[in-house]
Amino acid sequence: MGGVAEGVGFVNAPLTGSEIRNFKKELGNLVEDPVGVSNQVDQFLGPNTYTWEELNSILNILFSSEEVRMIRTAGMRIWERENRMGPPGDYKLPIVDPRWNPNREEDRRNMEDYRNLMVKGIKESVPHSSNTKLAFDNMQGKDETPTTWLKKKFPAVFQYRS
Repeated sequence: MGGVAEGVGFVNAPLTGSEIRNFKKELGNLVEDPVGVSNQVDQFLGPNTYTWEELNSILNILFSSEEVRMIRTAGMRIWERENRMGPPGDYKLPIVDPRWNPNREEDRRNMEDYRNLMVKGIKESVPHSSNTKLAFDNMQGKDETPTTWLKKKFPAVFQYRS
């Protein structure tokens, strides 16, 4: 009788659109907190292996097309920085569906790499800028000594530096 062939199979239990839209309401702002957003997305995706099409659908619901482009570009930079001798970044983060088969080990590994690079790309997608203006945004108080004012400003300098 035609039972299941031996080996590991891939079972797909996709997220629903409403689950993703509800998560989007809880998601922080990418520009203000890319690390926090990255951690939230990583937790939301969990340990599941998503196809290229599923992951792109999720990203396109959560982020604008410009943000997705920035995330992909950052992911490619990360891949090329960490794997100088490996395939180029656009191979690991393709623009069109590469038709990876989740039941083939190599393709499944590519899908996992794609997911991980997108999550890492979220962290590094927003360019860092020097916001020292924000650190010194207010003036010294009338009755405040220069030393007291500088002690208050010192943590802000480290928070807003590039």
